Amino acid sequence: MTFETVIKDLQHLIGKKLESIRPGADLIIDEVNVLQERIVITSSSGTKKSRPLNELRIIWEKLHEQQAVHVDEALHGSGTSRNQPETIMANLAYIEWFKFKNKKHIAFVGKNSHSHGTKRQMDESEAEILREKLRGNTFDNLAIIVITNEIAPTVQLYGKMTGVTPISVCPGIYLFNLSGKSIAFVSVANVKKLIPEGTYSVINKPAGFSFHQQVQINEDWFCVKSFDGLNMLIKL
Repeated sequence: MTFETVIKDLQHLIGKKLESIRPGADLIIDEVNVLQERIVITSSSGTKKSRPLNELRIIWEKLHEQQAVHVDEALHGSGTSRNQPETIMANLAYIEWFKFKNKKHIAFVGKNSHSHGTKRQMDESEAEILREKLRGNTFDNLAIIVITNEIAPTVQLYGKMTGVTPISVCPGIYLFNLSGKSIAFVSVANVKKLIPEGTYSVINKPAGFSFHQQVQINEDWFCVKSFDGLNMLIKL
């Protein structure tokens, strides 16, 4: 299924009220303008807004990469009212929604499971399968973080060496799952140059540990420490 199919399905929803996952944020699609790469909507408050079609394209590509996405993360925090593209996508017949870590996620289910213009919460048993898959894409089992200024060639080389396909967590962060442990490659730009380039062991915060400066990587917070020449990132 291509994004062109998605566009055609959205055009059939023009003028129809689409119910949002978040109560009170329903919307109506007024226009799908392919030439101008825009979609015009009216919010529940009556405000008209034009949004780039590329937002939906990015979400669609992410759904094909990993089947389920959190829209805010897929769009990397760009723009406002990101529940609107979430609502639009959730009202497609082959998209369902569920919660993971108390965040709304949408998933491509590969078939029409409900009518276009309606939303459907995923069955709990099927949602749990996707949650387990998403847990493998998190920093929960992280053992090593490599901070590098050459993210693309470094990730490509490591993938060739290990034969493991990297998971794109977000731009500049890639995850390799190896025998129950994960190794993350992170661009220096993603940590705002607060962490020097290098390889860091990851440990959980020891009891009574005090810290000052902290840095966020993906959704987790770390403190940088060095002991006898060993670089560590302590997960807070």
